[in-house]
Amino acid sequence: MKLLLSTFACTPLWGSEPGVGWRWALELAKKHDVTVVTHDYFEQHIVDFVQRNPDVTLPRFIYVARSAFGIHPHRLLNSRIYYVLWQWQAYRHIKARGEAFDLVHHLTWGTYRFPSFMGLLGKPFVKGPIGGGERSPVRLFPRVPLKAFLFEAVRTLLIQLSRLDPLVWLSNCSADLVLCKTDETKSILPPPARKRAIVAAEIGAAPVPDDAQAKTYTPGKPVKLFFAGRLISCKGVNFAIQALRLLRERGMSVTLTVAGDGEMRASLENLARQEGVHEHVHFLGSLPRAELLNLYPEMDFFVFPSLHDSSGNVILESMSVGLPVVCLDLGGPRYFVNDSCGRVVATTGASETQVVTALAHALGELIQNPALANELSQGAIARSRELSWENQIGKVYSIIEEKLFSEKRDR
Repeated sequence: MKLLLSTFACTPLWGSEPGVGWRWALELAKKHDVTVVTHDYFEQHIVDFVQRNPDVTLPRFIYVARSAFGIHPHRLLNSRIYYVLWQWQAYRHIKARGEAFDLVHHLTWGTYRFPSFMGLLGKPFVKGPIGGGERSPVRLFPRVPLKAFLFEAVRTLLIQLSRLDPLVWLSNCSADLVLCKTDETKSILPPPARKRAIVAAEIGAAPVPDDAQAKTYTPGKPVKLFFAGRLISCKGVNFAIQALRLLRERGMSVTLTVAGDGEMRASLENLARQEGVHEHVHFLGSLPRAELLNLYPEMDFFVFPSLHDSSGNVILESMSVGLPVVCLDLGGPRYFVNDSCGRVVATTGASETQVVTALAHALGELIQNPALANELSQGAIARSRELSWENQIGKVYSIIEEKLFSEKRDR
């Protein structure tokens, strides 16, 4: 298949959205004739990678620039206005080339509210996987600063108002197939797009070595809980800190290590002091990616009480080294974690106190039952293999071929 992949952000050096763009490009290039259109900011990243890895099968890259009005592009990569302008520029650039493609696939940014104009090329068009329709229950925000509470309230309002946004309608309704990271995002799409939408994973796990060893848990050994991510209100680190207090009050020797930084750090450090566990919560700040990946094997369990993450790369990273995961049933993490590799804490109708209690109960179950923890560690590695990039993208493209091309072949 001759494929055009639209990835505003695409680099081998970063995680998150740019890393997603890169991984999809590499995996698709193994089986298809792929052309990737991306921002020219990432050109040197990719050129350097090619020089270091000459034997890797790569797609063809088209680098599109957009006037930054004298501002360094790096400062604009997170600008929503700049992103929309770049998308229009990329569409015009590809249209002017006049190259024929069998399929056009928009990947990043993977947010339903931000447009792609590639559907105007008149080719079969797939958008996603996209997220952004996930919302945090208001009842779970009583302990965050007012600024964070207002941010979440405004975000929820914007999600509702997006139903009236013409760019949301144009971008999503022009797609022949919309891939959504979660059911919540699917439910917020314009009705015509919702009829052509399915839930599909955006992320995959890195290859797990054949000789990967599960962790071995022994009774009475001090336990290290681990969280990695930005320290912002929606990540729910406040729940993890409060759950840690409950665990220690029950006599368990447990600590919490937090890798990441953000506007909530001071508030979270203050909460740890208020809860009387500040000596047992270790804030490491932002770490280089290589250092972060080396940290996972030193931990025992991964706790991720996020309120509305669409995906959760850190979950797959932790499972790949045998860490059982405890998360909430909100957003994307619940699509990856099951009873074979961790625990998913129910939040429906629950208050903050009830969620914290349930989170502590789930963690306590693993801490006090080494046999169960050993089983879940083995399950985490197996689940990581099941959720590999190759498997995840292969499933998505099997669906695309079935829904968009099988009917034409049958005719």
